Amino acid sequence: MSSKLHRKRILGLDLHNLSFGFAILEDRDTLLDWGVKSFRPGTNSVKIPFPQKVARLLDEVNPKAIVLRAALGVRLDQNVRTISSLANARGIRVRMVSHDRILQTFPDHRRNKHEIALFLAVRFPELAEALPPRPKPWRSEHYRTSIFEALAASLTYFGTGKSAVAPLN
Repeated sequence: MSSKLHRKRILGLDLHNLSFGFAILEDRDTLLDWGVKSFRPGTNSVKIPFPQKVARLLDEVNPKAIVLRAALGVRLDQNVRTISSLANARGIRVRMVSHDRILQTFPDHRRNKHEIALFLAVRFPELAEALPPRPKPWRSEHYRTSIFEALAASLTYFGTGKSAVAPLN
């Protein structure tokens, strides 16, 4: 029973302009949940906007920390501020992980995102069905790649410790 008291639940997020991938880890070896959530606007807009989706996820998961894969963009910066604000209100730490740091965490699989995803699908067999197809140069990135990026960011957090991961709050 005491081992459950010391478990650390981490929510990994990979933000994009119209969606985010997530992976929920408890310690470094237990994958609890994963998926992609969309928040596109316009004619085909989703019913629940981004801040509400994140708030619901935080309330359901109750993580000790949120690990974001660093990305650039005006809209993404706004979304990072939203996540940070929601996390602060709940007493959750937010950390940012760079793509370079993720590559350092997976030195034997650092050629591309797909190699890291293949490694993660072997390490967590429950993800095998979510593994995106091998990317083609003329196609955009498959939306499920975001799940593996979120998981890689979470494992980077566990593997490198707090000092190597930039705090947001």
